[in-house]
Amino acid sequence: GRLGTRSALAAVAGALSADDEASRDAACEALARARAESPGVELPTVALVAACEAELARAFTAVAAAEGLGRDESALRTDGTRALLPYRPADAEGPAALISRALRERTERARNRVFHLLGAVQPELDLATVRANLDEPDPVRRANAVELLDSSDWARALAPLRPLLVALVEESPRADRLAAAGRRLKLPARTRDGWVEALLDDGSGWMVACAAYHAGAAEVLSARPKLRALTADPRAVVRETAADALARIEHPELRGPMITTAEKVLFLKGLELFATVPSEDLVELAGITAELAVDEEEEVFREGDRGDALFLVVEGSVRVSRGGRTLATMGEREVFGEMALLDPAPRSATATAATSVTLLRVAQEDFADLLRAVGAVDGIRRVRFTSPYPTDFTARVIDAMATVPAVRYLAYCFQLPLSMTYRGSSSA
Repeated sequence: GRLGTRSALAAVAGALSADDEASRDAACEALARARAESPGVELPTVALVAACEAELARAFTAVAAAEGLGRDESALRTDGTRALLPYRPADAEGPAALISRALRERTERARNRVFHLLGAVQPELDLATVRANLDEPDPVRRANAVELLDSSDWARALAPLRPLLVALVEESPRADRLAAAGRRLKLPARTRDGWVEALLDDGSGWMVACAAYHAGAAEVLSARPKLRALTADPRAVVRETAADALARIEHPELRGPMITTAEKVLFLKGLELFATVPSEDLVELAGITAELAVDEEEEVFREGDRGDALFLVVEGSVRVSRGGRTLATMGEREVFGEMALLDPAPRSATATAATSVTLLRVAQEDFADLLRAVGAVDGIRRVRFTSPYPTDFTARVIDAMATVPAVRYLAYCFQLPLSMTYRGSSSA
């Protein structure tokens, strides 16, 4: 709604210092919207400028942590491209895969909050163009966005923040950007192990889980006391990941074959469907996926069976057939049976393991419970198409739903008659 009173504005401005990112996201967006809807509204400029600097400090702290962990973020697979995975999917991307992604997402969210706040303080800045071009695949357009940002006429109160934001968004080496930020911000300097231990104390449960995973995968021995304490943490994903990390370090021979929730999140992030969804938003979805091992030539489901689950291929391949005729072969990072999440109609095809296969299974009942928990059931709409290949519409759906929490996103997308995650398939 509109922010029509000073008390309402003060309440929203107070949320700019909230601990959780979602509250700060909402506050920044609300203030930017208030300025856009009522150009003459009186906003607490001093508080907004201070919040901008605080967000830039958070962003650069995340950049410093990524640098301290020694991982080149550009090496991560974030575009949903297929790749052969070992049984433990997170291992393929190195021990810093999860934490690097979480730190990058934290940096991007802080950057977006800064843009909202700048737009609220000085709407004359052409920030919509800057943001749009920063996300372009064309490096020339991204460079033009940085140049436009740097050459704009910033208000005096905001001018000290310009070099910080430029350093945050430009595509120069990370160490150079940190050096530029260090001229105004006091950034922590830690060793790799020091960063891991600091992130194990982070306020975000997901960041703690990512740090715990890194501690185990990279065998950070100094983290063992904190990992032991975290095995009693009230947050399930933290408990599970900390216990798995300890097993990696102390008793790797006893570490079970099960894929952890954190690893499931990393796997889901490798799917095109979830490439733009923040990792933290996938934790609940990962929590209801069950690991399933199927022997070669064993049926996953038979044509005519009640549709009760979706399947994601982690390792191996699955043959989809109807009446003895092969329709498709599904490989790593591909999805089949997705229509069953929302429609319990009989299966239209048979799915058989072409090789020994490891699957993740999302049961219809568990998915419905999750939808009810987030209040998404009433918002689900059925979509019908005259064309069996709604490519353009699918692309628009992906763009439109990119900022929606993952559960709503999945619920909406899996009503499409053509899967967005693999080619030439049948929803079975």
